[in-house]
Amino acid sequence: MVNNKTPYRNIYGKTVTKLIREKIVSFFLNMLIVLVSISLISGIGCVNRAYIPGFVSGYKEFNAPDVILKYTGEEGWNEEKINQIKNLDGVKNITSLFSLDQINEDEDNYRLLVFDNLKEDQGVGLPTLIDGEYPHQSLHQEEVDGKNFNVFDALILTDIKGRSNQQIGDYIKVSLLNNDMVIKVVGLASHSLYNSMQKERAMVEEEHYLNNVFFTNKEALGMMGNYLTKTDLYVTFSHHHEYLTEEYKNEVNHYKETIQEMFLNKVKVLTLEDNTSYALWKSYYKKIDIISIILPFFFIAVCALVVVVIISRLIADERSVIACYFSLGVSPRRIYNKYLFFSLVSSTIGVILGYLSGNILMPRVVHLAYKQVFRLPTIHYAQYSPVGLVTSFLILLSTFLVTFFCVKLYLREKPAELMKAKAPKPGKRVLIERIGLIWNRLSFSFKNSVRNIFRHKKNLILTSFSIIGSTTLVFLGLSLNDCSNAAKSNPLFENVASTMGFISVVIVMYGVLLASLIIYALTSMNIEERVREIAVLKVLGYRDIECAMFIYRELLIITIFSAALGIPVSMLAAGVAFDFLDFGSLSAIKWPTYVGSYFIIIVSTIISCFLLFRKVKKVDFNISLKSLE
Repeated sequence: MVNNKTPYRNIYGKTVTKLIREKIVSFFLNMLIVLVSISLISGIGCVNRAYIPGFVSGYKEFNAPDVILKYTGEEGWNEEKINQIKNLDGVKNITSLFSLDQINEDEDNYRLLVFDNLKEDQGVGLPTLIDGEYPHQSLHQEEVDGKNFNVFDALILTDIKGRSNQQIGDYIKVSLLNNDMVIKVVGLASHSLYNSMQKERAMVEEEHYLNNVFFTNKEALGMMGNYLTKTDLYVTFSHHHEYLTEEYKNEVNHYKETIQEMFLNKVKVLTLEDNTSYALWKSYYKKIDIISIILPFFFIAVCALVVVVIISRLIADERSVIACYFSLGVSPRRIYNKYLFFSLVSSTIGVILGYLSGNILMPRVVHLAYKQVFRLPTIHYAQYSPVGLVTSFLILLSTFLVTFFCVKLYLREKPAELMKAKAPKPGKRVLIERIGLIWNRLSFSFKNSVRNIFRHKKNLILTSFSIIGSTTLVFLGLSLNDCSNAAKSNPLFENVASTMGFISVVIVMYGVLLASLIIYALTSMNIEERVREIAVLKVLGYRDIECAMFIYRELLIITIFSAALGIPVSMLAAGVAFDFLDFGSLSAIKWPTYVGSYFIIIVSTIISCFLLFRKVKKVDFNISLKSLE
């Protein structure tokens, strides 16, 4: 028996592949727009997931204390009190030390930490030697700047912004127990509680920033070391939860409350939550999370608009094909499937490539900024992005719905009507025509462009919203950079500002790329929709550049006004974003951002017009001889 369905299916399949070949530009434009959108969103969404393990492992690797106990009384920690802490159930290790914050004669803020033994293998919160040697010479006298001083060896903390540029072998004047003394730097060290390489306001009550942190041991201070009280205890617990998780925080807070009750609140308990580096990290974490939540709204809306333009144009070109399907008895479901296949395959490829590229590239790009702020031992790149997955699903869903409803509108028409090319909409008088002082001074070409803009209201609305969305994205990136620059003059925000400024550059780059792709797609669709009009103009003797301007003039007019309207919309969006971020303000935005956002869109439009000029030149004027009937 001959299977009559097989040839039919083969022919139908060929029409699907033929559609992709003929509309390959639209296919790739849709794919690229989705790719760029998902790449940025998924990339930003996985940044925190890529860096959290590295940040946490830094505390583990360098044996950071779970809490620091500061005794507020002058007597400090004695053996009896230390044993009380040791006897608490769950206490694992304790390191006692003397901590002093002072300002020397050069007005440098410094911190001196004196441990019993710097080289104890199992010690909690000890510095890690990077270069040089541990203090080995006991307190002695040396001549420094023409005067004799008591000199002792110490390590100096590296990777702290604002620190004096001391190196191994340098001498620094300090005061200890009301004695003028001198520190000799014998080594460079890092420390688990100082993971930030920016200005450090560590776990102290005073509102000042450290220029230097020194580490030494009692042996280096000789007999003087015996007179130093133990001001701090570094304590770790035998906790059963991962660092910095909610369970870990609850466990540590339980110990904190227990210790404060035990010593009648004479002990100040500082957890990692109070650590400057961790507090700074949390600030980054929250802001990047908020950015990853805000951005998808713009991208989903813009992608949906672009799909509307591309699919509606594609199906408009396929009117006669859909009529043939009806005549041949092809089911509506198979007609839907053809165009859904086109749009969903294009969007799916964009989603997959965008998701992978964002997850791979973005953490590496952001690392360039993060390494200016944090010491991160490892980066875990193989992370998934929940916000990227959700956005991918929503973009595919919007693609499906837009395509479905575009096809549904055409399936409502009768096959006989679909066989006819859609007649152009009649021109109508526009408001500006009633203003004779302006209208009478316009050229014929300009008048024609103005009428065409309002004749194609759907294109006007879609193009306007797309350009407003693109303007808003570019403006957000530039304004975030302005706020970052403004915050650099404020020590409280300087750390955050340096990295937020870098992230803003990434957003601007993606914004410009997306805007260029969108405008290119809109211009390309506009040319395809008006190809018969271009052909008529060629028959009438218009040159290629004049035919191109017939299309470009309308697009430029829409762009000029839409981009201008996009600025107040962008200000509103930026104000909302700043409130969510708790960073920046509209007052910090400089005038070049307003001008730059506007002209970036204008320039992108001009470049797109230039790139598509070849498409106008290829229009065959014989098309104009074909009857609309």
